[in-house]
Amino acid sequence: MCATPEDLLAALAFHDGSPLPRTALEEIIRRKDEMTPHLLDSLGKCLEHPGSFLGGERQLLPVYAGYLLAQFREPRAFPLLIALFAHRSKELGELWSDTVLGDMGNLLASVYDGNETLLHTLVENPNADEYVRGNGAIGAYLALLSSGRIPSDAVETYFRELLEHKLEREPSNVWDMLATAIGELGLVNLLALIRAANEEGLCDPWCGSIEQVEELALKGGRPDWKTEYHLIEDAIGEMTDWDCFSPLEKLMSMFELPEPFDAASPKNRTTPIRVSVPVTGRNEPCPCGSGKKFKKCCGDGAAIMAKREVMLAQPLRVRISLCGTDPEVWRELVVPGRFTLLDLHRVIQLVMPWDGGHLHCFTHAGKSYYAEREWANSRKDGLDHEMLLHDLNPDADLVYTYDFGDNWCHDVQVFRDAPAAADLPLPRCLGGANACPPDDVGGIGGYYHALEILKNPEAEDHDHFVEWLGADFDPTAFDVADANANLEKWGRQPRS
Repeated sequence: MCATPEDLLAALAFHDGSPLPRTALEEIIRRKDEMTPHLLDSLGKCLEHPGSFLGGERQLLPVYAGYLLAQFREPRAFPLLIALFAHRSKELGELWSDTVLGDMGNLLASVYDGNETLLHTLVENPNADEYVRGNGAIGAYLALLSSGRIPSDAVETYFRELLEHKLEREPSNVWDMLATAIGELGLVNLLALIRAANEEGLCDPWCGSIEQVEELALKGGRPDWKTEYHLIEDAIGEMTDWDCFSPLEKLMSMFELPEPFDAASPKNRTTPIRVSVPVTGRNEPCPCGSGKKFKKCCGDGAAIMAKREVMLAQPLRVRISLCGTDPEVWRELVVPGRFTLLDLHRVIQLVMPWDGGHLHCFTHAGKSYYAEREWANSRKDGLDHEMLLHDLNPDADLVYTYDFGDNWCHDVQVFRDAPAAADLPLPRCLGGANACPPDDVGGIGGYYHALEILKNPEAEDHDHFVEWLGADFDPTAFDVADANANLEKWGRQPRS
């Protein structure tokens, strides 16, 4: 008996560690005309009641529907996906994983119905998620251009309008993606406008310095940009390698951690910051030895502020250790005394270095600190990301976590015994050891698994990792000069 459309949709039920339902997906593709209305209906129901798809067997049904309809080039899916991606509800934010976000532009371009005005509403909607507007909607323009569905002069004209007057003058991923697109497409006529936006602090230097954008554009763009921005041709192929379809035992085996770095080892012991205020009565002699009463000396408000200014003028030494690595991946820096957690985040990204494409947060004394801009969809409970390093509790651990999938945790220690800075620009890297793992390798376990594969030319995935990491990838490599070049380039960037 032939399976009904309801049977096929039920066969897409998802459980942790369940394999990709390839047979059901192949049957749906074979019965494209019959199944298309049912897939569209799934997207409509998700828009109306997103909570009913969370945490159950239907968790991935909207995702399957989006990819299948993209392969089918179904234009009726375009307004539905626009509405789903633009919605700011927590439930819809959880349904679209990082993987879908990476393909969002390609999905939209694949179902594009010719209504460019509707695509404009997503790009220009200040209430939509910035990454949906940038990676998704601007990415869709690149995929449409790549596939010949929209002419290059129309793209350049619209990007000019965005740069000149259609975008709010606030930093966001839209500005970052415009800068990226101008460089990759070689849109030299827009360089003056993106440089002006950069000087306003609208573009995040993590996405590439303005010098890199200009250099790439003047060379005619990135030759292989079309490999990233393309229409969905094979929905099953796009989803096959997703981690959620790997057996749980395989996933767990990737996270067998080596012995963690021993912070208590004598060779790693240092003296942390101690900022203390004497417990002294206002009328008692000042403990500084001046002979004056405390209230007339160090207890005076103006004196306290003056001493704080002196303290903040002193640079700090910061040591960052990537937890779980053996041999230890570490970096040591001197940073200005007025450095904030946000500054520290950016510097860690540069000296490790990471790609900067994932969320991050600091945890300290049982509290979380993060950039609200990154978490705007779902979280409002974070604390001030602009906190000064000098104001942290010296007795509490400071942990920096980057990428909540791979979960790269860094132990961060801050010390007041920074060496004399002389005339050297700050921040500055003093030293470090061993290469930073690549983004998206699967955490510590995935990284060490990749290193083992690289050593074994007979391994099944050897060619894949050689192509990804390079045959000459050296896990012991670290160049302090390269780290300082990155820091100096960042130091020249205007920051809001």
